[in-house]
Amino acid sequence: MSYGQPPSTATPSRSGGVTGVNKVLSAVVILCSQDDSMNRYLVYELVREGLRGRYKKIELHVMSPLPPPLYLKQVRDLLLSNIHVSIVVKYAGHGPDSLKALLQRLVESGSSVRVYSTRGLGSEYLEVIKQFGINPIVAGESS
Repeated sequence: MSYGQPPSTATPSRSGGVTGVNKVLSAVVILCSQDDSMNRYLVYELVREGLRGRYKKIELHVMSPLPPPLYLKQVRDLLLSNIHVSIVVKYAGHGPDSLKALLQRLVESGSSVRVYSTRGLGSEYLEVIKQFGINPIVAGESS
């Protein structure tokens, strides 16, 4: 008796993994304040929008007014609630110039890029994001 593969099941890859879920998401998270409740809401948005099993690895580029290693407190909930996904956290600086350099590098590399932010993102940040044709996902706003 031959059992066919259901149409919704992904095909195994040569490495033994499953194709279609091995994508890497480059998520740029811009934290404008030290408001813990807004940061928690942003983490929820990131998980809800980007990590529903579609990605096996996330490169999380954090832009924060807090210097390393203090900015890690702002993304702690994200790290603890997603231990099933490989997450690489990188501090990306703070300011529109840092954002422009980061987005330029990520877009040129062909990465799947999403930009997440807390409310109150300055117009200088929005202008940089628009230059790359990216629509930011803002915590607390419907997308």
